[in-house]
This record gives sequence, structure tokens and C-alpha cells, in this order.
Amino acid sequence: MKNEVSGGAWRQIGDATSVPIGQLRQVEVDGAAVVLVHTEREYLAFQGLCSHEAYPMADGFLEQTRLVCALHGSSFDLMTGQVGLGPAERPLAKYEVRLRRGLIEIFVPEIGLSFNE
Repeated sequence: MKNEVSGGAWRQIGDATSVPIGQLRQVEVDGAAVVLVHTEREYLAFQGLCSHEAYPMADGFLEQTRLVCALHGSSFDLMTGQVGLGPAERPLAKYEVRLRRGLIEIFVPEIGLSFNE
């Protein structure tokens, strides 16, 4: 479902119960891979493929305040997407997320989702 707003649209990407606390889940939004993260406080969303070698971030894990890629151990800050530990040199694109009526929504700008490859 689309909810049009100036400069983009909100897209429903799943039920809030589909991602348990501490877990990751890959979803597709407008043809792009996105990883959903459910922390104890909120839902977060990032580009779904690692900026180092395009490995699925949903195969990774959470470690304190970082999202870690399972392939080579690159870690990314959960608040900003910035690289905490390489070999990745580029941050993960982070997307705006909201919870409405028990559904997780992600904001997609008019230009589409950006990726750091």
C-alpha cells in the first residue's frame, strides 16, 4: 500500500510481529533489498546488501549498537549506518521507518531508495 506524501511515499513492508526483538529480516521495497532491524526500542531499516561486497545484511547479526555483516565482519552503527569496523569503507543507507496500526512502514523518496555500493 502507498501513502503518498510530498517528496515520496510510505510503503507497508510487514506486520510488526513478523520481526522479533533482536532479529533481522530482509524485505523487498520497490525492487530493492532492505534489512529490517528490531531493537528493544524501535524498528530500523537499512540497505539490504553490505556496502563492502553486497552480502545480505539479514544474514548478519546485532552486536550491542552495531549491525554486523556475516561475510567479513564489517559493522555499522545502528543510529547512523556509518562504518564502525571494516573492511567496508562506505556506510549503509538508512531509511525512515514508522509503525502504524501494527504495520511497519518505510519512507521511499520520489527518487527511490539510495544505496552505498
